[in-house]
Amino acid sequence: MSVPTNNLYNTTGIQLPKDAFVVLVCTEWNAETIEKLVAGAQKSLRNIV
Repeated sequence: MSVPTNNLYNTTGIQLPKDAFVVLVCTEWNAETIEKLVAGAQKSLRNIV
């Protein structure tokens, strides 16, 4: 199943407290895909802060 990507990076309305901690937990299995997912999550989180 494919998902339209036009809203994946839309962080409008997401608010984190100033002292919030976010932890990303990932696996080494399928590292090529996981690395891309982690990079996307980090990019989105940087845009929120």
